[in-house]
Amino acid sequence: MHLDRRALRWGVFLIALGIVPLALEAGWLDRARVADAERLWPVALIAIGIGVILDRTRIAAIGTILSSIVFGLLIGGALSVGVGAIGCPGAGGPATPATGGGTLAGPAEVSITFDCGTSSVETTPGASWSLSGTAADDHQPVIDSGPSSLHISPPQAGVFDIGGSRSDWDVRLPTDPIYDATFVMNASDTRLGLAGTRWTSLSLTANASTVRLDLSEAEGADLDATVNAGNLLIKLAGSGPALGGTSGSITVNAGHLGLCVPTGGDLTINLGGVLSSNNFASAGMSRDGDTWRTPSPAFNEDPAASTLQITANAGTIELNPAGGCE
Repeated sequence: MHLDRRALRWGVFLIALGIVPLALEAGWLDRARVADAERLWPVALIAIGIGVILDRTRIAAIGTILSSIVFGLLIGGALSVGVGAIGCPGAGGPATPATGGGTLAGPAEVSITFDCGTSSVETTPGASWSLSGTAADDHQPVIDSGPSSLHISPPQAGVFDIGGSRSDWDVRLPTDPIYDATFVMNASDTRLGLAGTRWTSLSLTANASTVRLDLSEAEGADLDATVNAGNLLIKLAGSGPALGGTSGSITVNAGHLGLCVPTGGDLTINLGGVLSSNNFASAGMSRDGDTWRTPSPAFNEDPAASTLQITANAGTIELNPAGGCE
């Protein structure tokens, strides 16, 4: 019998991917221990090396199984606990203050990239923005700002060194401008508290990160989000002519997505992808093919209901998760 090693690789990987979330949910594993274990990501390189050595031998399948198990367990752990341990080697030097500030006027373009550590983006009345926190001397944020633009990012790093050291940023954005914004979060625990802001577009990428995105009371939130081996929690905007709900697309790859809908809010989800799970039926949503809707009696009368196109590949989606989206 011929053994399809590609099918074997994906089958074993997906089994291992689901073991950690299942064990955590059942209480068989401690969340803190799983987070600490994520620091052993170099074991994945060892597994790849063993697989290469065994590739053309009679026991090649053993190398395939070993590498698939290691990758599945590591990614399953990362998406379950939402830690930024993968590629986050620890402090690169003594932490020193990281600061910046200025003003934004009119429509503003904002991009923030954060690597390795904890960060928050909150709003404040007016037109002034600020950055505070700590970072190693060799990892101070790079800031490029003007009257209608703000770009904040870490210094360049090597391919195996996402960020190079842990940082702690607190960014305050003003509520006055209308934003066209891009956020990229790598190996981080991040809160994006964007309630009450106004958007033309909002792009978010979360890689091996936990991101809590608050869009409640946001206006015109057109969202394009991707989560890879991470955990994304979104507090959706309310419905109504003044707010317009939240619309856009979300892609989940080997990760978790939690959606919190305000009381009385209407939501339509067009769902695609493979090997995914959701709680839509138990949460009371109705289904028509690949389309799910909340049961609000006002749905057909509300043109400003939230509408999302969600593609989940080996992902889990929850509507109004038990722990909320904070």
